[in-house]
Amino acid sequence: MFFSVKDSGFMKTVLLLVSLSSMVATSQADLIEIGSNDMLVSQVAGTVDDPNIDADDPALAHNPNNDTFLAVWAENSDPAGFEIFARLLRADGMPLGNQVVISDIPVNDNLTAFEPKVAFNSIRNEFLVVWFGNDFEIYARRVSPNLTLLGPELPISDINQLPSRGARSPAVAFNDLNDEYLVVWYADDPAAGLADDEFEIFGQRLNGDGSEIGDNDFRISDVAGTGDADRMASQVDVAFNSANAEYLVVWVADDNLAGQVDQEFEIFGQILDSVGTEVGNNDFRVSFMGGTGLIEYDAQMPAVAPNTINGDWMVVWYGDDNNQGLIDEEFEIHGRLLTAGGQDLTDFRVSTMGGTGNGDYQAFRPDVVHNPVTREYAVSWQGDAITYQGGGPTSDEYEIWVHRVTESGEPLLRSSVVSDMGDDGSQFDARTSALAVDARGEILVLWNGTDDVNGGAIGEFGVHAQKLAEVPIFADGLE
Repeated sequence: MFFSVKDSGFMKTVLLLVSLSSMVATSQADLIEIGSNDMLVSQVAGTVDDPNIDADDPALAHNPNNDTFLAVWAENSDPAGFEIFARLLRADGMPLGNQVVISDIPVNDNLTAFEPKVAFNSIRNEFLVVWFGNDFEIYARRVSPNLTLLGPELPISDINQLPSRGARSPAVAFNDLNDEYLVVWYADDPAAGLADDEFEIFGQRLNGDGSEIGDNDFRISDVAGTGDADRMASQVDVAFNSANAEYLVVWVADDNLAGQVDQEFEIFGQILDSVGTEVGNNDFRVSFMGGTGLIEYDAQMPAVAPNTINGDWMVVWYGDDNNQGLIDEEFEIHGRLLTAGGQDLTDFRVSTMGGTGNGDYQAFRPDVVHNPVTREYAVSWQGDAITYQGGGPTSDEYEIWVHRVTESGEPLLRSSVVSDMGDDGSQFDARTSALAVDARGEILVLWNGTDDVNGGAIGEFGVHAQKLAEVPIFADGLE
């Protein structure tokens, strides 16, 4: 297998005789960049030297049938405002064809679309893209493997555009046992008896053709009962695990369980069976930032990945903690390994951006994926650090990092810097990342960032991609 490897700022081409299928979570291997460096995926944002044009909130899914990826994001290059765009990527991460608008926002309706997520339907060989509009409803659209739109956009939530009420920030998972999807979001839905600004997590099951299963949206979270607008749930993610035929939904909430106080935000979860019925006890707590009763320590932005081999789950988030020398406002990436049914196995710290006790260097916005070939997890995030690979970034110079974690929850080796936005010490940054793994065990990382390579301007965020592979560490230091 031939890899083009980036090392210390320049490209080396080497012959690496590697069998990825034979590597199982070994500390004698590391993630290496392969293929082209920091490929620009968005065709407008990142190229026109206009800081008013941005591509935000990238998401990613892999199609193993033809070994391509679908990248989606929100971009405001359209005169109507932000729309959802998509582009196919080859196996090596290079763009394949032109980007296509997925959402269908009328120009004169003053509406825009945000925060897309995407899932691949392995039964129908197609994708489902979901997002929310600034009418605060959730929408979806089916997309073929060659980026043909399959029918119109589909309204999913049912808030009826009531003033001050709405649905936000969806996530989606495909159930390959039933040929259906679960779409989740957070909303202050009056149909559930919620007060204004009392946000809870809701869901809707969809058939593989995008049609709704059941009559209406159903409530998943139960933050302090009903009628308390001082407590809320938000920032939701979902995954389906075919090994145990269950979904895991995770979110952020300032719940009142076990002594938690108002404004003490932690990660919570709920297991659902394959038809959307809650399993076990209601709403279990996942994160424990600062123990209980301290609002100074928070957990934010959870992401979840299933291990479809043994039925476990990995949940990651960013937060500040008060143990092991960490201090208030020292945000790092943390994780927790859960068994089927949500039983706790272990928790751990993933990132080390500024050592310990240094709040000037931080990590945010993680994503996680399980790699069934190497039998481990990969975690990505936006972070700044004191040093890496001989220099930079400086404080507030953010790049995308990736770290490997074993299936038993043990971080492996050092974190790898994946993005290369501008020179070290520059004002070019990387922000939100997304991960997908292919059948070879190679990982594609997608993110939005500002770069100067393609003529982009500071503050003009485009979508970029980088392919990674796991290779052995050689004695000469080539990694």
